[in-house]
This record gives sequence, C-alpha cells and structure tokens, in this order.
Amino acid sequence: DTNGNGQIDPGEPAVIVFQGPTAGMKFPVGLTFGKGAGNAFDNDLFFADDWDGVNALFRVSDNNGVSLTIGSFNSGFWTPVHPIFKADGSVLFVSDMKNFTAFGFTNDGLIYRVLPNGARNVFRSGLWDASNADVTSDGWLVVLNSNFLNGSGACCLGTGQILALKDLNNDGDAQDAGEMKVLVDQNPGFGRFPGVAFGPDGAAYVAVAAIASTMTQIHRLEDL
Repeated sequence: DTNGNGQIDPGEPAVIVFQGPTAGMKFPVGLTFGKGAGNAFDNDLFFADDWDGVNALFRVSDNNGVSLTIGSFNSGFWTPVHPIFKADGSVLFVSDMKNFTAFGFTNDGLIYRVLPNGARNVFRSGLWDASNADVTSDGWLVVLNSNFLNGSGACCLGTGQILALKDLNNDGDAQDAGEMKVLVDQNPGFGRFPGVAFGPDGAAYVAVAAIASTMTQIHRLEDL
C-alpha cells in the first residue's frame, strides 16, 4: 500500500512468494505461523496441501532473512485441511478429513500431532470431517467436526459437533477417557463448520454453512 489508502491498488506491488507447482505445492490451505524465534518451529510458515497426490504439510522458512525456501515437512495424509499450533508452540496439530462423509464415509477423520522433528502420531481418531480448529487459553484443542449426511443418508444437510480435546495424561494423544468433551452436539441442518476462532472476550465464534440451504451464519458461543 504505497499511497497509504489502506488497500492494494493497480500498479502497487504484489509479491508472489511461491507459485505451484513449486516443490510439489498445488492446493495450499490452512496457513499458520510458528510461535516465535527460538521456538522449536521458529517463525516459519506451515500449511497443508490437500490436492490428490500431494496431501502433505509444507514448511516455508526465511533462513534468518537470507532467502525463502519451501519444502514438504510431513507427508502421507489423506485430506489435510488445517494445521494449528499448541498454545506454547511445541506441537503442531493437523486435521485430516480423510474420506468425506458426503460420499457415505463415516468416522475415519483424524487429528494428528506433529513434532518439530517431523514425527507424527494420531492425536484423536473416530471423527467425521474434522476441519478447522483453535486452541483455548487453558490448552484445549477445539475442533469442528462436521457430518454432511443426515439420518436418511442424504447430502448435505447433516449434523455438526464442536469438540474439545486435550492430552491430560501426557501420553501424546487425546484418546483416553475424559480427554474429549462435546461442546456442541448434533445440531440439525448445520452440515459444516468452516471456521472457529476465540475472541478476546473468551467466547468462541463459529462459522456455520449448510450446503443446499440458506442458513449461513456466525455464532457466538459462551459457557454460561
């Protein structure tokens, strides 16, 4: 914004940092930055790519201001859609929708836990289309869990859940008793939760998109 009007006008510089198929990148989604210099993931940019044949987590580094490099950081996912860091920046969580419920698949969605050395494990399994997530101030990973099929098997006015996950016994996953809480359960017609973010007021703001209907909303959720 060289003229200071708050927007990018024709002729003002717009820099393409990377353009596919650079380093195998084809369909980048869900960008997130590391939590700071000196952190295990530094200030680097991480994003998922859910294009068929790619399905990987990428890392972009500025190499201490010398040059930008991009490379596959972790691969072998099915449908990775949203990486997000643990509050202290020590672990990267990646949602993997795997097979879409809209095509009749159920309960194969996953959340992966990825370590700085690239090793990963399943943090939580048995989900529907696990998509966007955010982290609460007390360390719970809040995951939007959508099911595109309704009870009759018809797409796309299904149900949705909002889940909270936390590794309470420090064994590297949230598969044990008490490590998953259902915050919102089976709201009919929601179908899909595209996004969630926690505001400075501590409330969760959730986007709702019901495909094939006019119900597109943003909800403010607070535990009273």
